[in-house]
Amino acid sequence: MIAIKLPYQTSQEDKNIIFKYQKNQNNIIKFIFNRFKDAGAEVSGIEIRKQIKDLNNIFIDSWMIESSIFKARELFSSSKENNSKVIFGGRKLFLQRCQNKITKQEFQFKKISPLYLVGERLQKGNRKVALDIKNNKILLKFNRETHIELTLPNLKKNLKQKLFRLEELMNKKLIPMTFSINQEFLYLSFEEIQNSDIIKISKKQNRIMALDLNPNFIGFSILDWVNEEKFNIVKTGMISVKEINDKEFNIKNLKYELKKQEVSGEARKQIFNKKYSHIKNKRKHEIVEVAKQLYNIAKSHNIEYFSIEELNIKPRDNQKGRRYNRLINNNWNRNLLEQQLEKRLKIIDIKMLRILPQYSSVIGNLVYRNLRLPDPILSSIEINRRTFKFVGKFIKKVNSYDRIVLPSFKSLRKIVSISLEEIGYKLKSTILNWKDLNDWMKEIKTLNLRYRVSLAEAKPPASVLSLKSSKSLVKVFEFC
Repeated sequence: MIAIKLPYQTSQEDKNIIFKYQKNQNNIIKFIFNRFKDAGAEVSGIEIRKQIKDLNNIFIDSWMIESSIFKARELFSSSKENNSKVIFGGRKLFLQRCQNKITKQEFQFKKISPLYLVGERLQKGNRKVALDIKNNKILLKFNRETHIELTLPNLKKNLKQKLFRLEELMNKKLIPMTFSINQEFLYLSFEEIQNSDIIKISKKQNRIMALDLNPNFIGFSILDWVNEEKFNIVKTGMISVKEINDKEFNIKNLKYELKKQEVSGEARKQIFNKKYSHIKNKRKHEIVEVAKQLYNIAKSHNIEYFSIEELNIKPRDNQKGRRYNRLINNNWNRNLLEQQLEKRLKIIDIKMLRILPQYSSVIGNLVYRNLRLPDPILSSIEINRRTFKFVGKFIKKVNSYDRIVLPSFKSLRKIVSISLEEIGYKLKSTILNWKDLNDWMKEIKTLNLRYRVSLAEAKPPASVLSLKSSKSLVKVFEFC
């Protein structure tokens, strides 16, 4: 059994709530312990629960009562085995009070035992507790209305890795975790995590998975690299969340429809807020499911490294209309996706690299156009190439590449020219680098010539699936 003790921070108001539950559960534990003492351990849980119902001022819920029964039975069994008397609060504290080293008020406060919540494997480890180790937080859920966020200190690398593994195992319903908390510390107790198959994979050398991110589509590619110019495609695909975004935009029309139906202002507001809240929560749920899907793909294909674009996008006016601004600034759950992915990948010891995305769409669509894959996938292939070179130079240190982010324009000029001719444009002789090309591509857009390969123009996907269930608004397109 492993027990981890951690300090935490939360508001004083939340600490008062925790203390209120501590006191209430302590009263129950003492009551149950005395019943065991009077009648022996053979007294049934059903009988104890009936007696608890007759008590006054008990507000803890049924699971906290079950945890109290478990704790009281544990205390009684221990005292019986050791033939010792149980002193609530501990012998040391009791002696300090007897010797007047602490006041009666201090004794009354310190003798309150931590709140005790038994773990359940099938309830994601513990029905009252959710770990968020990526953000150094733990959520404590007393009931539907009362949730308390506990902030952890900066954790050491080994401890954080252990907690990441614990969180993953809990989420997969593979391990129970018992949780305790007092006014200063929280305690996590669980069985030792063995070297299990879900956290140990065999990685294939030079196999990389890369993502291209945008608000509506996520393109991914898994490639086996032979050298910096040659690769074999293992799997490519695209995940679409466009339907969720479109649905949210359409909710705005609901206001006008309700107004036409002469629904009162307050009623309109309530109906709209309910629908809007539902779709926002739906998107967050689906993004978590997308992260799980990508993680499972990465794990099943034994990748060595995983990469995404290094994006640092701040809310701003993109000069492309209100709908586009809302899509980029409000609807894009990019941070949530990254956090969920990184959390899962750490469990199987796969490093998530962040790669500079400059001109990745232009290069991807013009250099790899012959693959006949949609724009997000082609862009992900360019991110994949950069990842391979970055790993070779800075992590494995087996090559000394002078170009990582941008390939040689001169060596790829002929391929780019062929791709541009395909869409009806001839490459200017004055264009000498990728920056010149990118600036020139803006001219092409004004002529309504599209350089990005759309889903309609790409080769037909091998399969199109709804994510997880038929009710999902996310579509997964797999190409090979």
